[in-house]
Amino acid sequence: MRHTDTYFYAPPANIVDNEIIFDQDESEHITRVLRLDDGDIITVVDGEGHGYEAELAVERRGRVWGKIIGNVIIENETKTSLTLGVGLIKPANLEIAVNMAVQLGAKGFWFFKPDHIATEWDEERIAKFSDRIRRIAINAMKQSKRATLPKIIPVAPIDELIRLRKMFEAIFFAHPFGLPSFDYRSFKEGEAYLLLVGPEGDFSAREKEFLREISAIPISLGPRRLRTETAAVAFLVKALCVSREI
Repeated sequence: MRHTDTYFYAPPANIVDNEIIFDQDESEHITRVLRLDDGDIITVVDGEGHGYEAELAVERRGRVWGKIIGNVIIENETKTSLTLGVGLIKPANLEIAVNMAVQLGAKGFWFFKPDHIATEWDEERIAKFSDRIRRIAINAMKQSKRATLPKIIPVAPIDELIRLRKMFEAIFFAHPFGLPSFDYRSFKEGEAYLLLVGPEGDFSAREKEFLREISAIPISLGPRRLRTETAAVAFLVKALCVSREI
């Protein structure tokens, strides 16, 4: 019997009557990559804050399931909920930001269609991108030993904030001439906040005016010009530092 330190993921729908059914990706990781077998003990998270210790059962045709033998208490989530909003750029660059942000503790992501966009994002491309981002978020959640999977809000134009803003206590956006930092009272425990970063080339004049109209607060990320994915991670770290979460 082995007890691996690696975390695995199964959505709540796959956890029934003290049994966990793993999907194909996790099953292959368990059997082909880590070469785990019957009786080995693993830790499983469901993406909704719950952790379980499970004993594996591996069938010859590749089906893998686990029997829950105990609960695992995982208490490493931030007390404030920070969602990162980023204008669409090259998918590979956004993937880097998502991977890092999940490890740091981001609770959600929203990717918006900016006025300045280099390539067309049709529905098929958005669907593939959203699926890819979810997979990256799952892997980063497991790697950082979190039990909560960040929520991914559907892609939409920035004007969708008219509807979305009720989800957040406050909205902040990166701006070169914004406030030098957050106020130490900017974040309240248990509340949700949105951190917005524009695409390459920054927000358009219309988008900046729109953000002011909905009372979004501009915050500077320093005197140097940053790539979008760098700015997104820097913005999150800045907020985590002020809220004393890092």
